[in-house]
Amino acid sequence: MKKSIYFLMIATTMLISFASCNNDENVDTGGGSIVSNGVATTAKITLTQSQPVTYAPTGTEQADPNEKNINTAILLIFDAKQSFEQAVSLDIDVYASKTITTTTGTHYFYAIVNETAAITDIVSTYKKGAISLNDVKKDVIDIAAIDELTTDDDFLMTSVGTPISKILISASVGEAETEGNENNFKIEVGRAVAKVNVYMEPDANTDPSGGVLTAVKYKIHNNPKQMYIVPKFEGIQLWAPFYSAENVITTSYFNNLEYLRTDKSEPSYAMENSNEIPKEGNATYISVKGVYEPKVVYNRNEVISTPAADKTFYRIWSAEDNSWNEKFFNENPYPLIDQLVESGDIVVKYTEGVCYYRLYLADNEESTVIAKHTVKRNTYFKVTITSVSGVGGSAEGGGNEPTVPTDPKPENPLASETNIHATIDVMPWSVIEQSGGI
Repeated sequence: MKKSIYFLMIATTMLISFASCNNDENVDTGGGSIVSNGVATTAKITLTQSQPVTYAPTGTEQADPNEKNINTAILLIFDAKQSFEQAVSLDIDVYASKTITTTTGTHYFYAIVNETAAITDIVSTYKKGAISLNDVKKDVIDIAAIDELTTDDDFLMTSVGTPISKILISASVGEAETEGNENNFKIEVGRAVAKVNVYMEPDANTDPSGGVLTAVKYKIHNNPKQMYIVPKFEGIQLWAPFYSAENVITTSYFNNLEYLRTDKSEPSYAMENSNEIPKEGNATYISVKGVYEPKVVYNRNEVISTPAADKTFYRIWSAEDNSWNEKFFNENPYPLIDQLVESGDIVVKYTEGVCYYRLYLADNEESTVIAKHTVKRNTYFKVTITSVSGVGGSAEGGGNEPTVPTDPKPENPLASETNIHATIDVMPWSVIEQSGGI
């Protein structure tokens, strides 16, 4: 796994005044020094944006400029008892920095960059001393489409991980502005979504058993419609808002709108997602779309024939065998409805040869099913399709119209077998690579 990261230093200009804290306890800084809480001091805070390089099949390519622009930023500050003190709007200037006037002792900091209107509204309700960090961690925002968080030059970003804690010591303005001083520190921010790129290995589109897949595109499905402002963790496991839902409610998820090309390095984005029981209806997956061209097609008399001019073909789900008939037909094999009813078979039409596959986003280096299918913010998934071993479904999402018994269902556990295979590398944008067949 390769990772290349450079840092964009965004100096934040701000001046904040705090009344002295009422926390009486002193704090041991760990170096033998004791710091009293509540004494006036100064600190210099700089937002650091981690910008990884993303990887294309032919080499490396820097993260897109629209993914790293900072227009606005809010800093949430909590005292030693994790009680809310203040939300500070930061003045963004890459060439200037200022100190803040605050108090000594432990403080907790959480940064939000390019905040949405919903976040602004929620933060405006926070009152000093009336809400705790624990309360803030429960706040969620509703998301109807991924574009709300990934508008060009206005990506929502947050602190990487949970709020950071810092013990502030007594320091003058000059001391706080000196590199290496305890009160001169940085807060790393990253994008609040995951990034996905899908590529196809050369010759991976050939199915040895029956056909070739062309015009391959992809988009993201099963994005949760809610996200925590501050990522919620129980131990080391991330909890998304629907983590412990007993049943899958399909209306709690949305699909991205646009299919993107795999041969143009077009990125897509995914919401943070995790589930106590990953299922076909709640786990984030890539819907892969392509045109499947069978090597051999038959007419309804089961005589080898020529493909339809528009590439449309038909398949039969055999009621007797409870499996697919291996033949592809260039015309409806059951032209008379009574023949179809009598047989109990199901005929599926692939209009213009279009078919669909599912690839579940997964970090295969994780040891548990839950962690493997957890999608975290500021993570990059590089997905490489390595092979195709059969035709997909006729309907978006990998199912069929009409449906057959093996089609995906929301409450089904995740399928281990698929006709498309890929490797996935997961890395902190954070970058993850995944590859496999379909």
